[in-house]
Amino acid sequence: MGSRKARETVRAISLWQPWADLVARELKEYETRHWPCQQFGPIAIHAAKRKFRDEEMSREARTQMLMDEVDPFQLKYGVIVCIAEIVSCQSVESIRERLSPRELLYGNYEDGRFAWRIANVQRLKKPIEVTGHQGFFFWKEARTALAEAGL
Repeated sequence: MGSRKARETVRAISLWQPWADLVARELKEYETRHWPCQQFGPIAIHAAKRKFRDEEMSREARTQMLMDEVDPFQLKYGVIVCIAEIVSCQSVESIRERLSPRELLYGNYEDGRFAWRIANVQRLKKPIEVTGHQGFFFWKEARTALAEAGL
C-alpha cells in the first residue's frame, strides 16, 4: 500500500454502518456480497450516508456490538473510516464452518454469496468526508488526504 501509484487513486467501497466501523475496528474480517471480488489490493472503506437501522441486525448481533463497545449513536456517516486490503475472495460455503461466532453475527453468510477477506486495516484517527457510490469507486483525493492523515 505504500507505493506512490497506489496512493494517487485508491479504490473505495461504501458499506452501511455499523459494518464499515466493524471493519475499521477489525471486528469484522469478511465483507460478503452476492458477487465475487476479482480485484485485490488496497481499498478505502467508506461509511455510507445511510443511517443505521436497528431492525436490520439480529438481537444477538446488536448485543455483540455493545459488548464490542460499538455505540450505534456514535457512528460516522459519509466518511472514509479506514484503509485496508482485500486479500482473497471465496464462496461463503467454503469458509462458513471456520468462522467465529462473532464473524457469523456480523455478516450475511447465506449460500451463493462471496466472502471478501479484508486484512491490514489502518483505521483513520479522523474519518475523511467523501461522497460514496455503489460498487467500487475511485477516491481521487486519496493521496492528499492520506498524507494529511499520516498514512
